[in-house]
Amino acid sequence: MSVKLRLEDVSHTFRPGSWLFDGLNVTLRPDRVYAVTGPSGSGKSTLLGIMAGWIVPQRGEVVRENIRSIRWVFQNPHGVAHRSALDHVALPLIGQGLTRQQAEQRAVELLANFGLGDVAGTPFGQLSGGEAQRLMLARGIASKPDLLLVDEPTAQLDRAAAAEVNSALSQLAGQGVIVVIATHDDRTRAMCTDVIDLEHQEDHDLPAVAESGLVGIDIAPVANPARVFWREALRESWRNLVSGTAHATVWALVLAIVVGGLGGLDAIAVRHVLDGTVSYVNQGGATWVLQATGMVDGQACDALAATGRVVAAGALRKQPATFTTTALPRTGIPIYDVTPGLAGVLDVQTKPVAGLWVSSSVAGRLGTFAGGTLMTASGTVQVAGVYDYPDDGRNSELGYAALAPTIGDGGLFDECWFTVWPADETTLPLARVVVRQTQGLASQIQISQLNPSLAAQHAGLDDYQQRSTRMAGCAGLLAGLVIGASAVWVRRLQHASALHAGLPKVFLLLQTVTETLSWAMAGTILAAPLILFISVHGLADNQAIAIAGVKPLVTGVIGALIGAAAAISVIRERQLFTLFKNR
Repeated sequence: MSVKLRLEDVSHTFRPGSWLFDGLNVTLRPDRVYAVTGPSGSGKSTLLGIMAGWIVPQRGEVVRENIRSIRWVFQNPHGVAHRSALDHVALPLIGQGLTRQQAEQRAVELLANFGLGDVAGTPFGQLSGGEAQRLMLARGIASKPDLLLVDEPTAQLDRAAAAEVNSALSQLAGQGVIVVIATHDDRTRAMCTDVIDLEHQEDHDLPAVAESGLVGIDIAPVANPARVFWREALRESWRNLVSGTAHATVWALVLAIVVGGLGGLDAIAVRHVLDGTVSYVNQGGATWVLQATGMVDGQACDALAATGRVVAAGALRKQPATFTTTALPRTGIPIYDVTPGLAGVLDVQTKPVAGLWVSSSVAGRLGTFAGGTLMTASGTVQVAGVYDYPDDGRNSELGYAALAPTIGDGGLFDECWFTVWPADETTLPLARVVVRQTQGLASQIQISQLNPSLAAQHAGLDDYQQRSTRMAGCAGLLAGLVIGASAVWVRRLQHASALHAGLPKVFLLLQTVTETLSWAMAGTILAAPLILFISVHGLADNQAIAIAGVKPLVTGVIGALIGAAAAISVIRERQLFTLFKNR
C-alpha cells in the first residue's frame, strides 16, 4: 500500500499580508528523511503542524494517501519522570497487542540501535538531554507511524548531545516511514535525504544516506488479545502506582481529608440527633402513665408491648405499708407491686434471681446492688435489680422506692406505664383497653406524660431530615468528581502523549480507572477510623451514625471514578501540540 504526503499550493500566515510560506508544493515519500529549514520564525513548526493535520492552512490542500498514524517528536523531550526508558518504548508496543515480555524484548533492540542500551532501566527524569531526545525517536519508531515529525531535535542540546541525536537521525531512512525534521542545524540537515527550505521555498535532493541499521518492529500474533489487553493495562496501572507516577499517595490523602471531613461532620450531626432522641426517651418523654385506680389489668398492660409502637409497658400499684431495713429502721421505703413488663419501661438492670427492684438512690443509701441483699426485721431480702430514676422533671414517686415484681396474682393495678416510640398519638387512646371499666368510672381514667417538662412530641425526625449536613453524600460525590478529574487532568500531557504513541483510548481508560480505584479506596481506608471513632461514642444506634458517615466516603470513591473516566474521555491526541506549547 503506497504511502504519500502531498502539499498542494499550501500557504499560511498568522498576520494578514505577511506569509510564513506561500504556494508550497511538495510531495513526501516513505524511506526518505526531509529537513525543513529556514530562519527562526519562518514557520518550520507550523508546517509540521499542518502536515500532522493539527493546524489548518490558510490556503491550499494537504493530501495524505494511506497515512493512518502520525507521530511527533517535540523539541523538548517529554516523558514520565519515574518510568524507565524501557517503559517508554515498550508502552506503544503493548498498545499494539504485545505482552509485556514481548514488548520489552523488542524495546531493548530499539534502544540498543539508538545507543540507549545501557540506560534502559534508567528513569526518564535521570536521562541527559541527548538520551531523552534519542529515546523519543526510538519511541516514535516503536509506535509504527506512517509519518514521523521531529521538531528541532538538537536546539536545546550541547554539541556532544546533538552529535548523538544526529547519529540516531541518520538511521531513520529506510524504515518505510516518511520522516520530516524541522531544524536550523546544518549537521542535522546533512543527515537528511531531502531539504524543504522555507526561506527559498525550494525542494532539494541530497545524496541518499547509508542504509539504516534499525531493526524492524514486527508485531507477533497474540494468542488471546483481549486477555493480554486487560492484563497489561492492569500491570501498567500497578507500575504507575508503585513508581509514584500516579501520585496515588497525594490524591488518597486529599480524598481522605475531604470526604472524611464530610462524613465526619454528618456523623456528628446524626449522632447529635440520635443522642438527643435517646436522652428524650431516657428522661421519660416517650413514656406515658395511664391512671385508673383499681381498674388496670396487669397482664393486658404488659401485652401492650406487643402492639403498634409500644416498646415497653408495665403496671404498678402502691402497697399501703412501707418497707424498712435494719440499717435505717426509721426510714420507710415506699413499695409497689409491679408487673414484669415495667422492667423494660424503667430499664431495670436485673440479675437472674427473685427479689426486689430498688431505685439507684435506695441502693446507694443502703449500700446494695443488683444481686445483693437487704436486711430487714423479718429476714434477708434479695435485691434482683436496680434502676436509675433521676430528678429531671419526671413524676418523682419512684425516685426512692422498692418494686416487688408480681406474676399472675389476678389483682388489678392503679397505673399502666408504657413507652411509645417512635411517637404515635393514635396509640395513646388504644391504651384504654387495659382498663376494666366500671359503670360511671370512665371519667377517672387519665393519661399523662411521665416527664411533663419535656415536649409531648419529639422533633428528632425533623431534626434529622433538616440537618445542615444532610447533603454530605452528594457533596462527597461532587468532591470525588473534582478530585478524580483533577488527578487525570494534571497528567493530561502524559495521557495525550500516550495516545499519540498509539495507546488505545480503552487501554488508557482501564489503566486510569484502576489507578483511581486504588488510591480512592486507600483514601477511604484512611478516613474510616474517624467515622468509627465518632459512631462508637454515640449513645445508641451506632450503625446509623456509621452509615451516615460512610456514605460520603462511598460516594467519593464513585465520584472519583466517574471524574477520572470523564476527564480521560475528553483528552485527545491532537491536544498534545497545544499542551506541549503551553507546558
